[in-house]
Amino acid sequence: MKMFVDGEFVDSHTGATFDVFDPASGERIDSVPKGDREDVRRAVDVAERAYAKWSERPAGERSRLLFKISELVRSEAEELAKSLTNEQGSGLTHILAAGLTPSPTRVSIMRG
Repeated sequence: MKMFVDGEFVDSHTGATFDVFDPASGERIDSVPKGDREDVRRAVDVAERAYAKWSERPAGERSRLLFKISELVRSEAEELAKSLTNEQGSGLTHILAAGLTPSPTRVSIMRG
């Protein structure tokens, strides 16, 4: 797994990683980048530039893009829930019922 920054999947600038384990089984799920202050600074700088460009888009266009995002989240909700289940050790039913996956409704509300 990698971090998603500036439209790319990237490692930490140091290359450091840490393992993620399923707390229920102790099984190693994946290795993820161990980002540091420099990685965060880069991501924030990119986000600030993106926000300026995003703000220039007409509201209708932003709304359409957010709607597409909400549809993608909705279509992948079960996979997202399975991932959270493995990482947190919670039951799949609990994750889905608690709404712990990114909410397409919240995205829909943001888009207006």
